[in-house]
Amino acid sequence: MAFIAVAAAVAASVVVAAPAHAADITVTSSADAGAGSLRAALAGAASGDRIVFDPSVTSIVLESALAVTVGVHIDGPGAGLLTISRVAAGNFNEIQLVGAAGEDYVLEGVTLDGTGSQAPAIYADLNTDDVTLRDVVVSNQTSIIGGAALYTFQTDGNFLFEDCVFEGNVNVGLLAGAEGGALKLDGVGGDVTIRNSAFVGNTSGASAGAAWIGGVAGDLVIEDSTFRGNVATEGPGGALRVESLGGAASITRSSFLDNEAGTDFTFGGAVFGQFPELTVQSSTFAGNSLPGGGIGISIGGGVPGPALIQNSTFDETGDDEFALYFSGVDSGQVPPTLDILNSTIVGPAGLYVETNEGDVTVENTIIQATNGRAVATDTGAAIHVSWSILSGLLDSDIADDGNNRFSTDALLGALADNGGPTLTRLPNATSPAINGGDPAVVGAPEFDQRGDGFPRILQGRLDVGAVETAALASTGATWSWPLPVAGGLLLLAGIGAVALVRRTRRARAI
Repeated sequence: MAFIAVAAAVAASVVVAAPAHAADITVTSSADAGAGSLRAALAGAASGDRIVFDPSVTSIVLESALAVTVGVHIDGPGAGLLTISRVAAGNFNEIQLVGAAGEDYVLEGVTLDGTGSQAPAIYADLNTDDVTLRDVVVSNQTSIIGGAALYTFQTDGNFLFEDCVFEGNVNVGLLAGAEGGALKLDGVGGDVTIRNSAFVGNTSGASAGAAWIGGVAGDLVIEDSTFRGNVATEGPGGALRVESLGGAASITRSSFLDNEAGTDFTFGGAVFGQFPELTVQSSTFAGNSLPGGGIGISIGGGVPGPALIQNSTFDETGDDEFALYFSGVDSGQVPPTLDILNSTIVGPAGLYVETNEGDVTVENTIIQATNGRAVATDTGAAIHVSWSILSGLLDSDIADDGNNRFSTDALLGALADNGGPTLTRLPNATSPAINGGDPAVVGAPEFDQRGDGFPRILQGRLDVGAVETAALASTGATWSWPLPVAGGLLLLAGIGAVALVRRTRRARAI
């Protein structure tokens, strides 16, 4: 009874704390206008209202833009259950958020499909406050001004993209400043967060195949997301370009795969930008391409701030480009710091720091260059390297801080699904990476790149690179400890099931 009383009290507190909305308005018609339509619901909505849909409404074809003039929650049944599109060749925004100070907008559970259009699917006007897209698919949009899925200019609040998919959107790049295949966020007063979302096969006629993000006052957070097969045909940033960020940027548990930057000497096959601060954790960059520098990440222009790359994998191919490219800083400006820890970097060449006027360190990391130098600088200080495995020679660009292996093959397996949310490269059984890290390391992460369930240290010793393995000498294979543990648990479960069946049979016989 005491437990029931406590549970009831908790439930009551949850009910009290739940956010309220002013009223629910139900869309009952699939028509573009008229009684029961989405257009009529928006026209009659007040700030804070929620618009929901009768199950019979599965498709709405618009003949003109939907103007959202107050902060409402358009709460669809799910992206797979409701599609909003335009009439054939309709060159207008499907949804236009008409900015009003203090108004927050939520779009959830719908697909916006825009075959044949030349305007962004969603346009957020001046003064728009917080904007949230959740469980939204935006596909097949075409824009001549950039940001075919969503374009915003000088908004006040935060932008959140959660559980969204942006696929097959095209910025044809006809106008000056047209950037971003799917998103162009030009001036955001708060933070931009991209969580558990996918950008697939988007194209920009200029830079930023998937997203151009600039003039953001706050932070940029990308987590648990995938950018795959995006193309910037004539500029840097095959997937992402970031300019004029006021806060810090972080990329966590995310994948940038098979993106392509543009023609000429273009940088950032996957990511190009200016970052006051950048953290890349537990992420993978692979198969990206470009004709310039920085196949995975290129940071350039102005003063790059402190950067940390940890527990991450870069697996790039090409002629002689560097997987990671950091530009120099202007004389007299504050020098940056760059730390690359517990990571695996494979590329035609490895790490390039144009002008090292700061403190650049590489620790417990594999850098394998297939056609060039593992580590290089143009001018400035040498790069500090310790407890790492490099394919290249020790030269004047490297400050050897001890316990490194130079001119050494790390003997890595192919990029594969080895557990966790991102692809990784496991060392082979005879790899020098196994138990090759600092035995007295302090402050190592709890887990390797794969995250929960994959300890950073096995057998009492750190492995070099992004993942932790243990060798099986008798078979020449490697294993990751959760697999045999899981197998043991399954075996025990099977034994228990057999015993239970036998007991049940005996009970029935009695």
